[in-house]
Amino acid sequence: VIVLNSRLIAIGGNEPEDCNAVLHATSLVQWRMTPADFQPKHARIIYGVMSNARPVFAAKRLAQVETWARGLPEQRRFFVVSGRGTPEVDGQGLIVDDRCRDDRSGISCKEARIVEEGYSRNADWLVILGEDVYVNTSWLEDTLINHRGDVAGSKPVALGVLGCGKNWKKNMKLEAFCPEVERDGGICGGGGYAINRAALEVLMREGTKKLRMQYTNGPEPGDMATSCALRQHRVELQPLDGLGGQRIESLLGWEQIFSAGGMFTYHYVTPDVMHWLDALVKHESATRVKDMKALAFDRGCCCSFTESELRDCQEKARVSSAVQLPNVTLLKLWKTMAA
Repeated sequence: VIVLNSRLIAIGGNEPEDCNAVLHATSLVQWRMTPADFQPKHARIIYGVMSNARPVFAAKRLAQVETWARGLPEQRRFFVVSGRGTPEVDGQGLIVDDRCRDDRSGISCKEARIVEEGYSRNADWLVILGEDVYVNTSWLEDTLINHRGDVAGSKPVALGVLGCGKNWKKNMKLEAFCPEVERDGGICGGGGYAINRAALEVLMREGTKKLRMQYTNGPEPGDMATSCALRQHRVELQPLDGLGGQRIESLLGWEQIFSAGGMFTYHYVTPDVMHWLDALVKHESATRVKDMKALAFDRGCCCSFTESELRDCQEKARVSSAVQLPNVTLLKLWKTMAA
């Protein structure tokens, strides 16, 4: 645990002098992997990514296979599902499913294909995410392999950030995604989520045709379609801290996360930020990290949804550049960045 947490602090390039961050990270890992639970095993962890034909998204999935997913397509542990009309590309694990439209209405169709593909590839854990997510694979896979001392588990389970979709009809005055999610909540998919082998077998129990029908007739967002399917099959949903679902725009925000220890996943990242993150996570040279940082950030900001939001971030970065960041514990940051 001590070695793991010294690596947690090292990712940000800081000395492990923040005792609160170190002690909290240590206690968190001890909680997740106690000696009784820590049983090193092999597991087939597969990543399924949803994408589409638009060039901006094609650039992001290319960045994934150039960084954290490098070599995984060749191992059949990484694949991308896109809809009809997407140009074929070699070396990225791209699957073009002609059944699925390549717009918003095709999202649940693509999600179903991801579940089918993960099952057919004999995944012990299927991790579902978007093409704008960076994954610290070694940390996430360590956690999944040792989850409750079992590789995939005989008990069907899905791990993620929980609570999305709950009371949607009540609060938003819109149609509920499904009664089960309306009552109990579902998975918030932005930072990714993991489904174990036992849960995949439950989802596929009645065959591909029934699964596709359930997803096609279900809610539009992929995470809600899967949440409804899991809830309706009585698969247990469990929280997993460390999945980052929120947008991080300021360099100061990124540095605060790293100083507190880092996360399993980061959402809404651009290709340049993905390469910068990869240089940090893999402890590449200081020169390489500096060069990637210069490409990734424009006046202290990145990853904004609109030009207006980027300008707002840059103004805030200018004003706050001299402000000392407060110490924040790892768990508090994970909770903040989850949804």
